[in-house]
Amino acid sequence: MKKLYKIMLGLLVVAAMSFSNKATAQNSNGGFEYSSKCLVTNFWTTDKRASDTACITAYWSVNGTYYTGSTFTYTFPKAGTYQVCMKLKSKCKTWDTTYCKSVVVTACTTKCNWAGMDFSYSNKCRTFTFEGKSSSSGCLKYQYYVFYNNTTTTLTPGRIGTYTFPANGSYNVKLIVKDTCHNCDTFIYKTIGVNCSSCDFKPEFGFKADCRKVKFTAGTVSGATYYWNFGDGSTGSGVDPSRTYVKDGVYKVCLYVSWKDPNTGDYCKKEFCREVVVKCGEPCNLKGDYQFYTSGSTVKFFGSSNNGTYYDWDFGDGTTGSGKDLYHVYKKPGTYKVCVKITDKTRKCTVKVCKTIVIVEPCRVTGDFSWTKGTTAGSFKFKGISTGGYYYVWSFGDGTSGTGVDPSHTYTKPGTYTVCLTIYSKNEKCKTKICKTLVVPTSQEKCILPTGWSQTNTCRDYSFDGYKITGSNGTIYTNPCHKYSWSFGDGTYASGKAVTHKYATNGSYTVCLKVIDTCRKCDTLICHSMIVNCAEKCNWKAKYPNYTTFSAGAKCLVISAGLNTANGPCIKQYYSIAGGSYTSNGKTFRDFTVGKPGNYVICIKLVDTCTGCDTTLCKEVAVTGCCNWTGTDFTITTNNDKCLYTFTGATSSKTCLKYEYTISGGTSGASVTKTGRVVEYTMPANGTYKICYKVTDTCNKCDTTICKTVTVTCACTAKAYFVVDSTNSAGVMYFTNKSSGASFYSWDFGDSSSATSVSPGKHAYKASGSYTICLTVWDANKTCSTKYCVTIKVVKTRSAASSNGISVSVPVNIYPNPASTTFTITTMGYANYEVLDLKGRMITSGNLTNATAINTDGWMNGIYLIRVTNTDGVGTTRLMIQK
Repeated sequence: MKKLYKIMLGLLVVAAMSFSNKATAQNSNGGFEYSSKCLVTNFWTTDKRASDTACITAYWSVNGTYYTGSTFTYTFPKAGTYQVCMKLKSKCKTWDTTYCKSVVVTACTTKCNWAGMDFSYSNKCRTFTFEGKSSSSGCLKYQYYVFYNNTTTTLTPGRIGTYTFPANGSYNVKLIVKDTCHNCDTFIYKTIGVNCSSCDFKPEFGFKADCRKVKFTAGTVSGATYYWNFGDGSTGSGVDPSRTYVKDGVYKVCLYVSWKDPNTGDYCKKEFCREVVVKCGEPCNLKGDYQFYTSGSTVKFFGSSNNGTYYDWDFGDGTTGSGKDLYHVYKKPGTYKVCVKITDKTRKCTVKVCKTIVIVEPCRVTGDFSWTKGTTAGSFKFKGISTGGYYYVWSFGDGTSGTGVDPSHTYTKPGTYTVCLTIYSKNEKCKTKICKTLVVPTSQEKCILPTGWSQTNTCRDYSFDGYKITGSNGTIYTNPCHKYSWSFGDGTYASGKAVTHKYATNGSYTVCLKVIDTCRKCDTLICHSMIVNCAEKCNWKAKYPNYTTFSAGAKCLVISAGLNTANGPCIKQYYSIAGGSYTSNGKTFRDFTVGKPGNYVICIKLVDTCTGCDTTLCKEVAVTGCCNWTGTDFTITTNNDKCLYTFTGATSSKTCLKYEYTISGGTSGASVTKTGRVVEYTMPANGTYKICYKVTDTCNKCDTTICKTVTVTCACTAKAYFVVDSTNSAGVMYFTNKSSGASFYSWDFGDSSSATSVSPGKHAYKASGSYTICLTVWDANKTCSTKYCVTIKVVKTRSAASSNGISVSVPVNIYPNPASTTFTITTMGYANYEVLDLKGRMITSGNLTNATAINTDGWMNGIYLIRVTNTDGVGTTRLMIQK
């Protein structure tokens, strides 16, 4: 296969050379030139027809590699003489021509170092200044050449050169830099677009009318002459003239500007016309009105009129104000006559408007509401509170409503909802409305909030403590997002998870705990009635100091709780768990067996049968499952040829186990997580890795972790990589193999075809579509391999000969848009780009390969045109620069 490929390539070169001689004899349009730095050689087309990029495409053949475009750069493997051919083909007309040259490439010398050598340019219209990169060496000589239309212009020698281009167009500029000390030189070649329009100015003018006197204002042009036609038979001159019209009317005013363009020397003349309405208006033709909106005792007024300027208000309560729109607050209910006097800017015309406003007794209804998550996904329990409220009407934000103080509602899908509660007074004449945002999360994880509190007391001294939170693994934790507030039922309040309060008198009190999760935006309100009845003889802390505390703990699912001291002769004790009823038990400690892990509140009630006093002590206990991790382990096996490792956990009869591996370390230090008892993972590089195996018992809420280390020394030296150079309109893809350390190759072109050569060079697709190209390479012993894939989009179009004049538009993708300091142009394969302003002036240009970043330093804010050209055609899009 390789031999056949070389034979065909040789025939192509011979035919190209033969045809080149014939083509050269038939035309005088030139061919191509090149410059070489060491082994790096730049090629460019000098045939003037190639500037027509919409029709003409240049195809190159060099050292068995193919390129397209008017310029390209190639690095030869070594010094020598090479045959290079360029073929120009027209899509608009049926012709092509080929040029071939013998290119002599020399190796690098140590005498000259041209690294960084370049030249920049700036322009004022068609006058360009070229500036070569400066050097501390005194041996450098600079010479610029300008090529256009088969002519060559030599500029005055020097590092900085100036040239005025005779007309707009595309020009080739070459700088030769010669090191006279070492007797060597280098070339820099650039294509420059010149686009400078004569008379590039659009005159405009504005005006300001004061009755029939009109003041005109025009933009200025240095050295210009201004002539006006005011549309009423009169004329004038100057930049900012005035004209007083005899009568009202609509006049067509025209401005004529003439000047000499300093950039081109052309004589310019432009015209701009617009209609001007002149109207004084009739005296005192003034009309006015006002609207108002009340909210309690506050009224917002909105004045309006046809020609009014000044608004003076009398609010009917002895106060006044001024301004078109304003607020006023009445101190008491009543009926008020409000008048506004509206005056025009001449203060000669006035109109007065009066209306009656009724201010009612302010509404005394206030309220609020909260909610807690239900046990099912999307379910919520709402609770309203109010002062002066009687009826509660709810709008849940999803098109449904409800009534009552504490309704429940279930949302059918996640999202953000606005929940509103309207609270009415008993006579329904007064109301207040409260709205809040409720988020129903996508995940079904509900907001975890405390379900109650524990309390202890000594006589009327009470200690309250909100329940702790238990996580999914049974761990007790304090949620920093939780905020606690208490209402003790006697008109006093406190905040914090654990608080104390002393009641002044015995009685029945409703104690409420409100907990807000500020992170998940949810809350709960827990209220319980409590009777405080304490005689001074029942001061347990003073009389029975040993009975004021008790201990409680858990092992597996068994809770053990009790007093830390033996019972006295008059003491009886009763136990309660999780809010259940109290049961008598004479033991100092008692065991409770619970059904599942969680938080449980254990209370002991002590009764002094001699005095009739009692006290209650409570504790919260976290219960976790009883887990046995005997035999839990994992093994590591590997296939060193492919760096593939297998991690296998020990089997278990338990059904509640979940498995997870964490692989970290190596040269990058990155961490990767895999789930499952048996997993496979290909190590990305040589190095030492830490593998941690976590097993979780979801039934008993416990877990264990086992960690091991492994040293990887099997990374493959064969690295697959290639680049897509271009894909043309005929569906032919050109690419270059850039793999390293590889001896065997396998190509998959994504269309059921493949190849095994080092570099097939190109591949033709039969139909348009997206294709994934993959290259797999092996090392010399075929002990390991790597794979690299790229997805391309092929769009096949009709040829120019059969397209009936239909042009192909190349898609242009840029981001971000608008841009600030940089933007990126993305394209498939190789292309050229140009950036123009809206006046058609060239800002910058260059070559594209896949994704190319463009720097916008020095650009003005505004709209720019991005034009991309490849073998398929030309595409244009707009870019906004906003800094």
